[in-house]
Amino acid sequence: MSSFSYLLKTRFEDKLDIVIGLHAEPGEYIVPMTCNYWWKMAVKHNEVSEEFPLLINIRKQDDYLEVENTLRIKHVGEDSEEYRIEKH
Repeated sequence: MSSFSYLLKTRFEDKLDIVIGLHAEPGEYIVPMTCNYWWKMAVKHNEVSEEFPLLINIRKQDDYLEVENTLRIKHVGEDSEEYRIEKH
């Protein structure tokens, strides 16, 4: 988990905060790339800026993992590549 979060923190610096509150009991496992997917989706769909820093919080609640992030939806203009890809 820490390699991908390190890369994101390197890219966004103080504009991104990832809080991992997981303490696995013996016999509990998380599929390795699962957290990377959550972080990627949070960064992709939300604004990450000095004005609106993104906080991603991952914690265990009973038998479930909860992923929570600040919601500041990124607005994509018609001239952006992302808009063209999703529009077609």
